[in-house]
Amino acid sequence: MVQTKNRKGRLVPVEAELAREVFQGAPGSGFVFTEDEGKSPIRYEPVRPHLKLALATMAIDHDPQKRRGLGLHAFWNQVNR
Repeated sequence: MVQTKNRKGRLVPVEAELAREVFQGAPGSGFVFTEDEGKSPIRYEPVRPHLKLALATMAIDHDPQKRRGLGLHAFWNQVNR
């Protein structure tokens, strides 16, 4: 269940194996991707360089990233559809 801005939760479909791997090491409550044991979500800054490198590895360099809006928020919106 994902909490949204309007406070209405909704289910996000995830493959069972991926869910097990992601939640296996997660804190008992709170955020899965976190730096403070689930109290708050991970900050964008530590993730950003890795995302940019992954996109560049797929031959999507800076200009196409900007043009296509491929920041972390774009992936968040995709997961929450």
